[in-house]
Amino acid sequence: MTAQTPPSLSVLYEEDFVLWTEKTAELLKRKEFDRVDWENLIEEVEWMGKSERQAVESLLTQLLIHLLKLSYWAAERERNARHWLGEIATFRVQLKKKMKTPTLKNHAINSFGEAYSDARQTLIDGRIVDKNTIPLESILDLLQKSFVI
Repeated sequence: MTAQTPPSLSVLYEEDFVLWTEKTAELLKRKEFDRVDWENLIEEVEWMGKSERQAVESLLTQLLIHLLKLSYWAAERERNARHWLGEIATFRVQLKKKMKTPTLKNHAINSFGEAYSDARQTLIDGRIVDKNTIPLESILDLLQKSFVI
């Protein structure tokens, strides 16, 4: 809590977050900056950016998990291919919506290697495929990655 922050607004943040957001928005609209709970507002804005990045990473990993299942889980391919293709389509749509901003699109491209490693490890840990079945690094080149994401 800062010296300029009314204790009631800081307490409200802890007790009723939704009401805190409404009150904070009102103060900002009225340009009553001296009454804003800056410490918590800054924390929330930072969290929003991190949350969006994490959502992109999660969607990309899920997309790659299903692409890898389709490519390498031969024993289940016939039975599950339609489901996996549906999941792939859904994750692609969600990812494209997130990547309308240049920052998140760049984040997806920069996170691709880690997402691939996570997807690969998920299949190995789940005993879905043997670790020697899936390449250690993605075999997709940049052009193919743009198709995936």
